[in-house]
Amino acid sequence: NMDIVGGATASLCEVCRDTVRTDEAGFRVNMLFDHVSPDISVESPYTHDCLRVRIKHARPLFVRIPSWVAPEALTIDGMPDTAIVSGDHLVITNPPSNQWINIRFPLTRRTITLAHRTRDIRVDLRGDEVVAMDGFGADLTYFDPINET
Repeated sequence: NMDIVGGATASLCEVCRDTVRTDEAGFRVNMLFDHVSPDISVESPYTHDCLRVRIKHARPLFVRIPSWVAPEALTIDGMPDTAIVSGDHLVITNPPSNQWINIRFPLTRRTITLAHRTRDIRVDLRGDEVVAMDGFGADLTYFDPINET
């Protein structure tokens, strides 16, 4: 099925499949979504006060950190200094089992511009969450319009 519904559905399936992965190296939190499985629970910083991860079995934990998060802005509640930032991942080689690991960072506010075929569209973000977007006077838009100031 080549309509937009089929493509969007396939993309959402891939997101669900790759939100959290478990492999021989450990647990990999790739996306900042709520997730629960028999081995790991993740609470999103968008739906909770911080990113929280709880693993059931002691294995290394790799958390992908978005490019808009400055490594020096990361704090980890109650974790020893064994957590390091390596590339775009926070790596905790020996995380505690059955305890929440609270990873804190600001959801940075910024504006990006999307280049559409006929015009540029400004998008205000909080982290990766869209909070406002150019609506060009259209009715019934999904996002609040960006305030003209």
